Amino acid sequence: MIQAYEPLGLSALAGQLAELPQGLRATLDLTDAAIFLIDLSVTLAAVLTDQNDERPWQDRLTALVEEFSLPPGGDDGIEQLGAAIASVDTDRIPLWINELGTSAGHERLRLLLNEVQYDRLRLALQNDLATVVGAIRRALQFGMPFALTLDNSVAPLSPAQLSQLPQVKVFAGSALAILVELHDDIARLDPSPEAADDRSLAELTAELQQRQSAGVREMVLDLSAMLSRKLQGARDALAHSADPVSQAANSLIEFVDRLLRKAFDEQAVLAWIKQNCPSDTELIYTTSSGTERPSKRGEAMCFMYGGGPLRMRSPLHEAAVAGLIVARTALQRLKHADELSDGNEIEQVSIHLNAIEAYLLIAMKIGWLALDEAEVTQIRERIAPRAD
Repeated sequence: MIQAYEPLGLSALAGQLAELPQGLRATLDLTDAAIFLIDLSVTLAAVLTDQNDERPWQDRLTALVEEFSLPPGGDDGIEQLGAAIASVDTDRIPLWINELGTSAGHERLRLLLNEVQYDRLRLALQNDLATVVGAIRRALQFGMPFALTLDNSVAPLSPAQLSQLPQVKVFAGSALAILVELHDDIARLDPSPEAADDRSLAELTAELQQRQSAGVREMVLDLSAMLSRKLQGARDALAHSADPVSQAANSLIEFVDRLLRKAFDEQAVLAWIKQNCPSDTELIYTTSSGTERPSKRGEAMCFMYGGGPLRMRSPLHEAAVAGLIVARTALQRLKHADELSDGNEIEQVSIHLNAIEAYLLIAMKIGWLALDEAEVTQIRERIAPRAD
């Protein structure tokens, strides 16, 4: 436990608690560990959501670790913060700290403190709560694009297909709708003008989708001009073609197949599957001539993890792969649609297009995180060889 703790961070409440006389602190059972945890938590919320700080969040965490003189751990400071918080004996945190938001908790303090001490603590608590509430609200906003990606990745799946996913409860309901509801509840506690948001869920979804699709198009263009044309061609067909469903479906199938085939050839995929998923019978099939070949699911799994070691199969990655495969299968049927396609078929293609984009985002932004820069460069060069 930290001894003689002096607040180092941005918590107004920690500062006020630390200034209380030792005798009063003993009466309140106010330990240094409790003050430390309040100080660290509020400071973490403030630092990670400071919109005027242009540093990456990893750099902010590292600076916070140094400021609080935490013991060394992981490179980005997460391990140090986790260890420091875990080391606090929560049984020694006074019960009244958990009741500060209640009238009973305030009444207990009134009986123990003089008027000046009580008013200072109350104002400090209000300041800290505003910081934490603002941080939670911004964290929810930050998570909304990812929630949309998750929703899009499983949108093509039927209830039966969804039930086959590991940890299926994770994917129950709309992740974006849940975050929006939580954000609205938190915003009621945040009086700041930027907390106000009158957009409906549908309006917010449309705005996030437009922004996300633009980001994917930019990412794919950086990856391969040819693949970019296929993806953009699908969107253009949906918007302007006289035969939108068939043309868009063809473009998307070609996009998926070329992407997976160019990133990893069949032998590389087979080797990866046998090394990482030897018991998964859905990833390899045998031709009539007795030749083993990777299934489309096998190719998608290999790409999802960048051909790197598979330490643990993630439900998120499994969902994205399942969404991609179901979308591609559905597009095979839709590519034979006639020119008089109805609005329902156009909507289906849009859902599958969003699922393909979600798969790309999850693979390249999350699935490839364990790869080093040289490995990512090799994948990129196989997809679109750079001229010397």
